[in-house]
Amino acid sequence: MIKSSYLKKSLENQKSENAELTYIHFHFLILIVNLTGKPRCFFLVDGL
Repeated sequence: MIKSSYLKKSLENQKSENAELTYIHFHFLILIVNLTGKPRCFFLVDGL
């Protein structure tokens, strides 16, 4: 649920000047979740 909502937000941000930064944050987010298996990490990155 959280993952898909972040993906939508990421796609919207692609149109902005921060598209590259959003791209980096998104993949950093996936990396954290893959390593820890804790979905709560989504909130940490989303807060940035």
